[in-house]
Parts: sequence; structure tokens; C-alpha cells
Amino acid sequence: GAARLYLPGDRAPWRHRYLTAEVVRRRPREAGERFARLLARFIPARRAPGVYATIRPLLRRVRADTDADLLELAQIEIDEKNQRIDELQRQLQEADDRYVDVMADQEELELELARERHKVRDLLGRLDGGGDDLPPGWELPVMVESVSEAVELARRHLGHVVVPEEACRDLDTLDAALESRQWANGIWRGLRALDAYARDAAGFAGGFWEWCEHGGAVDTWPATTKKLAMRESETVMSKERLRRCRELPVDRRVDPSGQILMEAHLKIAEGGGDLAPRIYFYDDTKGPTGKVHVGFVGPHHHLPNTKA
Repeated sequence: GAARLYLPGDRAPWRHRYLTAEVVRRRPREAGERFARLLARFIPARRAPGVYATIRPLLRRVRADTDADLLELAQIEIDEKNQRIDELQRQLQEADDRYVDVMADQEELELELARERHKVRDLLGRLDGGGDDLPPGWELPVMVESVSEAVELARRHLGHVVVPEEACRDLDTLDAALESRQWANGIWRGLRALDAYARDAAGFAGGFWEWCEHGGAVDTWPATTKKLAMRESETVMSKERLRRCRELPVDRRVDPSGQILMEAHLKIAEGGGDLAPRIYFYDDTKGPTGKVHVGFVGPHHHLPNTKA
């Protein structure tokens, strides 16, 4: 029931995109869209249909010499442009091959890192007798296949982070992107980091940034400006339109209006353009709920800044 899409290029079979049987069975439309998005990057520009070679001599015979000369010149220009297109397509194919290979390498490294982190977490859990509050014989997956799966698992099993339905925007679009699996596991790691921070917050004096930087926990998030922002710029916050975008859903125990301004966010990907995912959150670990509340998970373009 699983599916693998073999794209053009010379690469090892395991590097081609793979969808598990569960994804294909439970979300067939999503699986089709993800493969369609992958294929779209590799469809070359089409030449004129084969019948054109038969029609061209006929056109020459029925037209005046001048028309024939013009047609000949046009054909020379077309041939030159077709050669240029072929060269550009070759370069694009090589660039796409390199990009896919780099993503495969990164996914492999991230999987290895996640497995090592899991081993450390398991050892620490045995030492202190703690661990995740999960059913016997079940454990959280090291990696996930889609953004939708990451959010679903967070809702089910991460007891200290809240992800309401209205916080999720265009997850199907993220799942259809070429970088979907890489983004999904970045989001999964980020949600686990927020949950682990909320678990430790009662005995920790600082905020999420300080916890990631100095807390010494396993499930941290990189405390760098490229991956984490605790505040938006003054320029963004001074513009009413941009500020309103960041008034996001929250538990009414935190704010009776059901919305609150959220500036802190995880930057799941630096690249990816307007689709690059973001997670905006509000830290209520010292408040009435004792949890971290996620107000937004989705593409960056829904919360634009002054550069967008």
C-alpha cells in the first residue's frame, strides 16, 4: 500500500520520495497532490508537435518566396531558442537533482539526530523514573510523514502544549510541497520542544529562549535568531495591519476575548519563500493554564512582515 515516486536523474532508489501505506490509505488525495507537486518541477518545456515537420514543407510551397524566406529565418530562430531551452532545462534538472539530494542528506542527518535524541531521552527517563505520559508499550515516533500528522500527534500526546483547530492554516498546502517531510519533522521537533519547556517551566527561572540555551534538556530548539524570535521588530508592531495579523486564538482562561497578541515564533525553515512554515506561540507556563498555547501553524505569508 505504500508508494514511491521515482523522479528523473541518477540517484539511489531510497532517495526518491516515499509515502507510507498509512498516508496513502488515510489521505489518498493528499498523497496524490504531493506527488503532483513533485512532478510539476520536472515537466520540461514542450517542443512543437511532430506534425509540424510535415506541415512546414507544405507551407513553403503555397507561399511566396518572401514568406518562405521569413519562415526559414523564423525556423532558424526557433531552433536557436529550442537549443537554449534544452540547455536551461538541463541546468535546471541538474539543480533540481542537487536540491533533492541535499534534502535527502538532510533528512537522513535529522533522522539520525532524532534517534540519538530519543536514546538520550529514554536513558534519562529510566534514571529519573519519568518520561512521556503515554499508553504502555507505545512511544512517540522519532519522525513524522506530514505536517498534519505532527499536529495531530501533538494534540493527542503533548499535554503541555495547546494547538487549537483555528490555529492551523493551509497544512495541506505544506504537505504538498517538495520540502514537506523536512518541514513536518521541524514542526514536530518544535512542538515537542515547547511541550518539554512547559513541563520544566515551574522549576526554571527564564523563558523559552533561556531554557533552549541553558536548560540542558534533550528536546530543545536552536536558540538562534535564524530559528527563533521572541519578539517582532518595532517596525512590524508599529503597523496596525501587521499587528492585527498576530492577534491569534488562545484559551479564554488566558484572555477572555479568546485572542491575544503573539510575537514569539519558531522559524521552521529559512528558505521556502512565502510557504516557509512558522509556529507562533504564547507562553502561559506561569499563568492560569501552565501551558504553551500555539496560535498559528502554517505558511509564513499569512503573517507578513515589512519585507513581504
